[in-house]
Amino acid sequence: MGWIVRSRRAARIVAIIGVALFFGAAVVVVHPDQVRALTLVGQQANRIGNTAATGVLDVEVDAAGNRYVVGHFTGTSDFAGDGIGGAGDVTGRMTSWDGFVAAYDPTGALLWVRWLEGSVADTMATHVDVGSGVVFVGGWFQASVDFAGDGIGGAGDLTVIAGSDSYVARYDATTGALLGLNQMGGTSGELIGGVEALASGAFAATVSYSATSDFAGDGIGGAGDVTSLGNTDVALATYTSAGALSGLVSLGGTGWETDPRLTASAGALVVGGSTTSAPMDAAGDGIGGAGDVTVTGTSAGFVASFSTGLAFQWSRVFTGAGSNTSVLDLDISTGGPGGIVLGGRLSGTADFAGDGVGGVGDVTSGANQGYVALLQSNGTFTSSVSVRPQITTVDHDNSSNLTYAGAFTGTVDVAGDGVGGAGDITSGSAAAFVATRSTGGAFDMARVLTASSVTRVRITATGLHVGGLFNTSLDF
Repeated sequence: MGWIVRSRRAARIVAIIGVALFFGAAVVVVHPDQVRALTLVGQQANRIGNTAATGVLDVEVDAAGNRYVVGHFTGTSDFAGDGIGGAGDVTGRMTSWDGFVAAYDPTGALLWVRWLEGSVADTMATHVDVGSGVVFVGGWFQASVDFAGDGIGGAGDLTVIAGSDSYVARYDATTGALLGLNQMGGTSGELIGGVEALASGAFAATVSYSATSDFAGDGIGGAGDVTSLGNTDVALATYTSAGALSGLVSLGGTGWETDPRLTASAGALVVGGSTTSAPMDAAGDGIGGAGDVTVTGTSAGFVASFSTGLAFQWSRVFTGAGSNTSVLDLDISTGGPGGIVLGGRLSGTADFAGDGVGGVGDVTSGANQGYVALLQSNGTFTSSVSVRPQITTVDHDNSSNLTYAGAFTGTVDVAGDGVGGAGDITSGSAAAFVATRSTGGAFDMARVLTASSVTRVRITATGLHVGGLFNTSLDF
């Protein structure tokens, strides 16, 4: 196991490692000077884990290099790396999942951790972003949850309306104090797909929902309700720094809209996901409006762009006869050449350029394999490549160096040059991989992480950050 190397410089790795009897959680940080080198120096490890189960589901990094990690756990977890019984322990319930958010300084030292305590059912913290000194945590819950740390029945509780609801909790980045809560709930289940920090403490979220859901916190029948057109639709909501609903648009059709991912720049909110509708309203102006897209296969990935004031800008669909496509993650770069990177699942042949199957943007893949595609910030096609495993997470920096990750077994091609090429990786059992491509799109390297899964990758000025879950032990 090791890096497939395409370049030159030395590196240092900082790892936050979770060790558990059944599952653990990890965040690995690779210094930006590493980028494409084999020599790893200055290694450091901190534990996140326990004797039951712990999982990291997202990680974000601020400009100072502080890392904010969210996930779920049961039992007692050590977040400080000093072992069970130390200063960083949090004890949850053994009967179901509780959520957590933890903050670490650039050296890996624990700054603070908050327990999202559920009453009787599951609570998940699945997404995190940071901006304006605020940590935004998104997830879903059942029954009642305490977000403030004062116990069920205190000031920081939310109670589900029906089934499972979604939430965004806001914490002070320095102290971890709860600043505010927003609930997205209704007559059916709601599942958050992304949360993004906007200017001056405002924020946005995407949620998949069905039937009627309330996004304003004033209950069903209030000003912030939306009603789905079909089975499940996707809502994009924006909020002020005080948590007041400032905008709401619903995207959907008569089929299923799922996996609502979100990325943001100073002038755009870009939503991606999967649709089975023909047509689907991707603009929020109803079927027959300016932003409709149509599926020609079984399902299709879609992307739609809005201003931060939720004015529709453009939409794209990635589809082909008999194909099955989904956007599982996306990221927009705000510096350098800019643009949007997409990753996901693909079966069959799909058109990513908008010129129809047979044009320049086709990608062909086997059953449930994957792709990486690049669009310009206005939605114009740049490039696409087929890779053997499906891609679950992508990111790129302001120089458009990009990284992507997924899960695989056997021998697979993660470079897009076919099995037998430079980008082959092999594992005899279920494993994860992380791969990088350079600014020009050329494949750089890949690394195999055995007995693990990668849930999030981030590239920042402080390095390449990889979060995920693993069994027993893991060699970084």
